[in-house]
Amino acid sequence: MFILIRDWSSFRSDVFFFFLLWCSMFYALTYRWKNVHLQGQMLRVSNYIKRINIPVSAIKKVEASSWWGRQRTIKITLWKDMGFGKTIIFVPRLFGRAASEIEQELRQAKFRAGCDCN
Repeated sequence: MFILIRDWSSFRSDVFFFFLLWCSMFYALTYRWKNVHLQGQMLRVSNYIKRINIPVSAIKKVEASSWWGRQRTIKITLWKDMGFGKTIIFVPRLFGRAASEIEQELRQAKFRAGCDCN
């Protein structure tokens, strides 16, 4: 109904294309973002569309990046693909400032699960 009564003579194509460009750039820059939470012995990973639970025992390696050049990230390598690939990289809270603490927390959870983690 809206389309039938809309006056299309005032349509601004430049605004529409700016909005389309902005949405495209936002998607291109953020489509790999993940939300990661540790709950007990499960790692909950979501890309805001799909959510999976990964047992801590499925983690092969946990690494926190250094400060050189960019934000600190945490890289979790899994023994096998669990739905988001074998590698999950995320920026922890406080823009990466808490990367070392979260890395230690993940390693301790892995140790409590009975697996060694480097």
